[in-house]
Amino acid sequence: MVVEDERAVREFVHTALTRAGYRVLTAQDGADALARAAAHEGGIDLLLTDVVMPGLSGPELARRFRMARPDARVLFM
Repeated sequence: MVVEDERAVREFVHTALTRAGYRVLTAQDGADALARAAAHEGGIDLLLTDVVMPGLSGPELARRFRMARPDARVLFM
């Protein structure tokens, strides 16, 4: 899952990862990411998130995300 508040960056990362063969979920902020992750029935192996975002910061998002998906890895960008 890619979480980035800047649309152009989010779309670039999505495109690059998709072209590399990954299935990618995207979210525009922390709240959106948590909602999309909760609605997603499959696994999520990696949370790739911006550190500074409006509302919920990347580290706080990671903490909450890993409560629901403890096996997921987290990478801050």
